Formats: sequence, structure tokens, C-alpha cells
Amino acid sequence: GEILPQKTVVWMAYDKNNLYFAFKCYDNEPEKIKTSITRRDNMFADDWVGLSLDAMGNKQTSYDLFCNPNGIQGDILTSAVSGEDMAPDFVWESAGQLTDEGYQVEMSIPLRSIRFKSGEEVRMGVLFWRRISRLGMSGSWPDIEPGQGIFNIHQPIIYENLRSPLNLEILPSFT
Repeated sequence: GEILPQKTVVWMAYDKNNLYFAFKCYDNEPEKIKTSITRRDNMFADDWVGLSLDAMGNKQTSYDLFCNPNGIQGDILTSAVSGEDMAPDFVWESAGQLTDEGYQVEMSIPLRSIRFKSGEEVRMGVLFWRRISRLGMSGSWPDIEPGQGIFNIHQPIIYENLRSPLNLEILPSFT
């Protein structure tokens, strides 16, 4: 229930191929930001920012994407039925950079990497996270009350004229 002591600003944008998210994470002690160069999904001991994207807008599944200040990725597929699965490694791009004011992270999520309903008005849900490891604090927007699941608090987003790209998969079989 506490407010994070460091300010975070998030920007969102999209085009016909990608969803974009940019985070500016202010820190009054930037030299104490914890970050590392490590393998994917191994950055959760660092400071990080991320988002939970309910791309279908059905409150059943979310793509949870995270980055540390160096842009190292972590991703989780969360389902209301089976919980969190860290096995999927989604295809998306990220970059991070330490600054004099803290750090910034950018994410680009190709539409071909997520499942969503195409249309003139595409409804999704989003939730943003930030972790400040040296303080042992994590925060979210919107707030997550104790005992509350994330699926009921995603903030609605409406994307206009978003089309799901054609994904074909060829699985050859020889006998």
C-alpha cells in the first residue's frame, strides 16, 4: 500500500506492426541501481520495469514482459488456469540505458508475437510494474491490493484498426 519513492513515467504507441512501450525510471541515487548483463529470464534480482498485457481482453491470459536497466529481457505467460509459465520466450525487442536521472527502457512487441482479436476497436488490458531491488520494493499501476489477481485490474486500452498478421507454420513430415 506504500507509494514507490521513485517516479516512473510510461509512454505507449503502436503502428501496424508493433506495440511500443517506453519507461523513464527516475532515481535520486542512480549509482545504486542494480543491473547486470545476464541471460534471458535471469534478471529478476536486478531493478526492472515491465508490463502485463491482456492482449485478448478476456481476463484469462497475459503476456508479462520485463527489462532490467541494461535491456535484458524476462517474459512470462500468465494464465488464469495454469498460473505463470516462464518457458515461452516471446520474440520482442528491448533496449535499456542508465542515465544521470535513473534509467530508461524501450520495448517493441511485434503483433505477430501475440494473439489478439483484429478489428476497428481492439480492446486489451495493461498493467505496469517497477522493481527497486535495493529497497525491496515493487509497485504497479494500477495498484494490486493484497489477495487480488492481476486479471481484474488491467486498465483497458483501445487500439484502433489493429490487424492480426497472417501467421503460417509449416511442419514438414517425412516417412
